[in-house]
Amino acid sequence: MESLDKLKHLKRQYNKQDFNIDQLIAQLHGQSNNYRKRFLVKHGQKLTSIDTDEIAFFYSEDRLTFFRTWDNRQYLADYTLEEIGEMLDPADFRRINRAFIVHIKSIAAIHNYFNGKLKLELKPKSDKEVIISRESAADFKVWMGK
Repeated sequence: MESLDKLKHLKRQYNKQDFNIDQLIAQLHGQSNNYRKRFLVKHGQKLTSIDTDEIAFFYSEDRLTFFRTWDNRQYLADYTLEEIGEMLDPADFRRINRAFIVHIKSIAAIHNYFNGKLKLELKPKSDKEVIISRESAADFKVWMGK
């Protein structure tokens, strides 16, 4: 209902000759703050709800997707990294390569690496190397606030 009200309001703002559906969709998307707030995961024989603000990073390994919390607990996620990337607030989380989506606060250190690449140290520590490609390094630095 709320979405329809927004649509009606935005339609009224445009007269028929200036009405652009793509612009309208972009506006509606910008107003929407429907980012995922929690994930329901299986933990032993029970289900546990984990808030996204408890998650340090997501990673993919052997075709499975996991996430690690700030207190270094690991959980299996029922989604691909691509799906998760669309669910999360881009101000807090960023997909940095094929295997990782990180929370901005999980980045403990950034090191220059070979050929313009960057190497990240995460907290909690990751068992895998976390490398950002040369092509993605500039956008990553902008996201970090350079």
